[in-house]
Amino acid sequence: MKKKRLLRRFFYGCYMTPHIAWCTNEDIDDLIALDARGSNVPFGRQGLEGALGQSVTRCLLARNEQEDLLAFLLFHLIQDEAHILNIVVDEPERRQGIARLLMNSLMKLPINTIYLEVRSRNTAARYLYEGLGFVQAGKRKNYYLSPVDDALLMTWVGA
Repeated sequence: MKKKRLLRRFFYGCYMTPHIAWCTNEDIDDLIALDARGSNVPFGRQGLEGALGQSVTRCLLARNEQEDLLAFLLFHLIQDEAHILNIVVDEPERRQGIARLLMNSLMKLPINTIYLEVRSRNTAARYLYEGLGFVQAGKRKNYYLSPVDDALLMTWVGA
């Protein structure tokens, strides 16, 4: 069985792993740029600033050693529950375990339950979530636009 690694590119004899950090006000321009490049339906500046202005919204970032933003995970945190709003990984960085690294960081927080919606046709994301222990809890018909797609409601319950 092929072993998956949460490793970045091989440079000068060693692997480099992205580091995870909390989003700050100084990160907003990087978030907007990555959101525009990597989302099917970007939040845009007003949407991201509005979301981050809510007291329940949190955002984890994955950056490389040069501090380039590789990915982000935007979610609501209410008591011991999280609802994932979006995960965006820059196109050249996909399929390298960065989304899994962000999800694992979220799952290490004192959270009992995580909720999310995922496009029914997004098999890569579905496999990621299922591999992390998420189960399908429902379905929303024609939830997504552009293109129209159903949303699968998925839930993770911590140990």
